[in-house]
Amino acid sequence: MRSFAVLAAVVPAAMALPTMAGLSISGPDTLSSCSKSTYTWTLTYPPYTLSTYDYSHSTGTPSLLDEPVVIPSHASATWILDVQPGRNISVMVVDAKGNSAETYPRVVGVGKVDCLAQTWVPLPR
Repeated sequence: MRSFAVLAAVVPAAMALPTMAGLSISGPDTLSSCSKSTYTWTLTYPPYTLSTYDYSHSTGTPSLLDEPVVIPSHASATWILDVQPGRNISVMVVDAKGNSAETYPRVVGVGKVDCLAQTWVPLPR
């Protein structure tokens, strides 16, 4: 199960107000299994819901990897990437008004495998 940890200091009230019309999210360019990955997004309308999607399926339709996580007011979250190497994943953020932004899908590289729920078996190519 994925768990995001909020990595933001207390945000002053003035900074918590919307500062721009668009919501955007950014994350690491490379991903490795069982490594920390930090995502940041623009402050718009809290709370924010983070979801992870798997684009590895041949159907072309992404599937939700886990239950969405709600972040009350911060603009940053980190998680231990407990996703099997070879998966093509993205992270989406949705604010309280329904605005959304998503990272480009990235293939998870082989890192550690001790955090994975099951024995790791390489995905077929």
